[in-house]
Amino acid sequence: MIADLRKLNLTGNPFEDFELLDETLSRTKLDEHAQLFKDREKIAQLLLFGVTSSSSYKVVLHGEAGVGKSSLLNKVLHDLRQAGYFGIKYRVNVVSAEDVNLFERELLRTFGEEIVREARRSHGFLEHLRSIVQLEKRNDLRHFSVLALLYSCGQVTVREGKVDAKGLSATVGLPFLQAQVSEQEQNQIEVTTVGIPSHLTFEQLLRDGVSLLKELDYKGVVIAIDEIDKLEKKLEARIVTLVKDTFYPTGLCHVILVMKDQNERQPIHPDVFTYESVYPLPKRNVTEFLEELYKGKAFDRYKPLTSIIDQKLLNEICEENKGIIRRILKDLRACVLRALISGKTFIDRQVYEETKASDELQAYLLSLKPNEVEYKILLYLSERGETYARDKDLSKLTEREKSALSQRLHELETRGLLISKKRRKNRIFSIDPILHGRVKSVIV
Repeated sequence: MIADLRKLNLTGNPFEDFELLDETLSRTKLDEHAQLFKDREKIAQLLLFGVTSSSSYKVVLHGEAGVGKSSLLNKVLHDLRQAGYFGIKYRVNVVSAEDVNLFERELLRTFGEEIVREARRSHGFLEHLRSIVQLEKRNDLRHFSVLALLYSCGQVTVREGKVDAKGLSATVGLPFLQAQVSEQEQNQIEVTTVGIPSHLTFEQLLRDGVSLLKELDYKGVVIAIDEIDKLEKKLEARIVTLVKDTFYPTGLCHVILVMKDQNERQPIHPDVFTYESVYPLPKRNVTEFLEELYKGKAFDRYKPLTSIIDQKLLNEICEENKGIIRRILKDLRACVLRALISGKTFIDRQVYEETKASDELQAYLLSLKPNEVEYKILLYLSERGETYARDKDLSKLTEREKSALSQRLHELETRGLLISKKRRKNRIFSIDPILHGRVKSVIV
């Protein structure tokens, strides 16, 4: 059965959870999301002025999760690139957050990938890249560093003392070429992904790569690291060392770090970094932004958002989530889905309450542990379909007597996870068909 979104005047769900103002979006998309920044022009301008008016601006953007820090960062990087700066953005992941060597290699890889993207955008940059890969044009370690960065992101390979640029050719249009490299150069290149590069080698590659880019008519280089709150303390200290030892003395580049607020977390070197808070949007900006998202998916663009959702309810959702966009989108997306399942053409309080109840069920399912009786009952039902309190197999699986089983089954029914019907002398329990997919996705 395919959902009929037309009942809600929609061609698709406008409230999908995505990173707003992703770097790859067009200028048109940026303009469509302008409402998101009506109250943030000051902080955006502050970041732009900080970069454009100094040789090495270092700032930490911080705020609640989902408030729009990454979106603001993307906008600032977009504007800086338009103004002639080379921007590098790396997002910390759960794996690199625990391994300082992996973190450093991935930062190099991200640098290399951005070099390739810039080659796609700029013919002049592509020509510079073509020339420095060729042996006769390489004359200092910075050129070798660019080769190493390209190697680290999989754009060139090194075999038997030769650079094989087939991968680079397919990606950015360079012709096939082979350039001889010395043993020292090859080691310099391979160290980016083979084995564990020393911190000194990492810093040298990064420093030389940035230095060369600054000579290619860029006004400056901006390195942005998102979600640094994921980092363990030893990696956080590594970033500070990197900034102080590699960038701070020479004013080599600008650094923007992004983190969510954590009460127990100490500021990252406040004598080096400026701290700027990102606050939730005012209600008027949130409402205008939601209206824009709705119109982008509406069949009839002349109908307002309130034609499919109660105004008081919309205000309540915004207030409960304190203006934090990601949370608001999550609630509205769930409301649209719940309305479709219920066959409604309007999102009212009943739809919202059913959605919240569904969220509570999800939280309850996620809290269950495999050794708990309720988990075992749901696992049994997802495989067998139905059961009753006197089921010997279920009693054996849960290691519970029939009387105790009956109580647990009724509790799960009260929570809304199970439904029951009378069959002769027994009450037969099964998972609510509406929730069966959700239960099965959690209980494995």
